[in-house]
Amino acid sequence: MTLVASLLQQLVSYSVKIPPRLTELFDEYDNLCTSNSGQQPRKPDIDTLVDVFIKCSKECPPVFVMLDAFDECSLTLRGKVISLLAQFRHAGMRIYITTRSYLLEDLTTGPFNGASTMKITAHHEDVKSYIVERLRNPYCDEHLMAEIVKTIISGMDGMYTRPI
Repeated sequence: MTLVASLLQQLVSYSVKIPPRLTELFDEYDNLCTSNSGQQPRKPDIDTLVDVFIKCSKECPPVFVMLDAFDECSLTLRGKVISLLAQFRHAGMRIYITTRSYLLEDLTTGPFNGASTMKITAHHEDVKSYIVERLRNPYCDEHLMAEIVKTIISGMDGMYTRPI
């Protein structure tokens, strides 16, 4: 739910005027809060937010949704995220996802069949420079820093971006 609410907020922040459907939704839930004084305010459910996001996106095309580090989503959320992205794609939005290679299969079947992929890799020297700069402090000796850099660089296998 927070993902869709965040996307909706970002979309509306670039709009010249607030889309009517969003104003209606606000009024509807504002009235519920007023009539339920003393109770916890209700929030729109995920389906309502998705519907409003899609309708608002139609008023200001093109809309691009960027999802970085899909591989960091929990296993329980991945299916829900894929379902959301499929709805967004069906509504005409452009979807870009970055993920580790072991999850490419999840993004090459079903609603995303035929989408393009591109391998993205960082240069070892860039990663090393970044790590050394972040670890530079009096408590991290050169030997430990070298071991950390070696371990991280040996685990690099690239990321994939999936424009859908």
